[in-house]
This record gives sequence, C-alpha cells and structure tokens, in this order.
Amino acid sequence: MILFLDFDGVLHPDEVYLVKGRPVLRAEGALFMWAPLLVGALKDYPSVKIVL
Repeated sequence: MILFLDFDGVLHPDEVYLVKGRPVLRAEGALFMWAPLLVGALKDYPSVKIVL
C-alpha cells in the first residue's frame, strides 16, 4: 500500500512559510508535532510506503 501525504496539515499545522530559506511555523505548535500520531496510526501496517 502507498500512502500519499503532505507535510502541511498532516504532520503540523498548514501555516508554514520559508523565511530566509528556513521553514517557519506561524501557528501554535512545532514542525512535525503530529508525526508521533502518524507513527501510531501506522504501527499495525509496517509495509505501508509513504510518499510526501
């Protein structure tokens, strides 16, 4: 199975912008703050391939 995802709105809020070549989150939280939730959701599906 292949799972197609975007960073914004999936791994963190969608208010991310480049400032001087670096990503900056302009919302509460942190970049990749929801990554542990994705890991937990996929723990029973080790063969899933993720395309970002």
